[in-house]
Amino acid sequence: MLHEFQINLGLSQRSISKICDTRWICRYKTCNAIKTNFKAIVKALRFEINETSDKDVTQAIGILSSIEKASFVIHMFILNDVLNIINILSNQLQKKTETLGNAANLINGVITTFEKNRSCDYFSILWQQIEVFSNDNDISLNVPSKGSKRTRKQPNRYEHFVVLEITGEENEGECNIETEEEYWRGVAYYRIIDTLIINLKSRFSTESLLLATSLDSFLKMDSKNSEYFINQYLSILNVNQEDLKAEMLVAKNCALNLNNDFELDTIKEIVKKNTFPNIYKLFQVALTIPIGSATCERSFSCMRRIKNWLRTSMVQDRFSNLAILNIERDMSNNINNNDILEKYNKIKNRRM
Repeated sequence: MLHEFQINLGLSQRSISKICDTRWICRYKTCNAIKTNFKAIVKALRFEINETSDKDVTQAIGILSSIEKASFVIHMFILNDVLNIINILSNQLQKKTETLGNAANLINGVITTFEKNRSCDYFSILWQQIEVFSNDNDISLNVPSKGSKRTRKQPNRYEHFVVLEITGEENEGECNIETEEEYWRGVAYYRIIDTLIINLKSRFSTESLLLATSLDSFLKMDSKNSEYFINQYLSILNVNQEDLKAEMLVAKNCALNLNNDFELDTIKEIVKKNTFPNIYKLFQVALTIPIGSATCERSFSCMRRIKNWLRTSMVQDRFSNLAILNIERDMSNNINNNDILEKYNKIKNRRM
């Protein structure tokens, strides 16, 4: 039914996917799909209410009354703008080739973007889009009455912390709200942006970002800028700092002789355990520190694809072997099937 209204309104056919807890791109796509197909969704809900008489009518009435409110439209536009920025970071962190140094630079860029967007000028541009959308869909942007509104208190989770950012409560006390734009800027926009900035800084601490940039410098054989990472593991790995500096200098010059703009693969070819023992120890640590859990989650996701209803009687050993082939499919896809058949043909006794 929704696709029929999309065709009649000249909209592209886009389905609204379910919310996924682990993939932020689903939230961005869903929010963007609702904004793009808002008219078609409203028409589909009204058709459901007028033409049917089953139990779904009650649910349709509830959804329709919710999405035609000003608070829904305003939060939809704010979240669509916010999730568009977060989606860039989410996609980058899921890449297999992403390094900690590049990730730290992108994280700082996202936080800086939110801090700069927390302004009256930026919200005014967003508010103009909201007004145009509301006029097209006959939605009123009036400020809710304050008669029954309770006084907002400081959240309990900030009780033992020094709050450096301006919270929604302080916004309401500071500015004299006169227009709808000022009201929603303080009540909705600033609260969402402040929460994002605080949680991003809490999730990606200064120490974590410093370790990430220092580790990336170590992979480039920059001894000066990688001191923070090296000092974390000097005593644990029993690394001699003077020998390490000499090894890093020699390894860097060897890499530059092979390629002026050397990459990680070049360093892997040069660093051998017998020749550069100190670099080798730290190199093992640097390559095993994960940037995220996306690769591990993909391993668990493949289980559902492998053990379907046709393979319910599969034993554990076969299931584990197939899972490894699927997880490491970058290598398994390069295997020639004819080589496997020839090897199998050379085996004399092929009985189980």
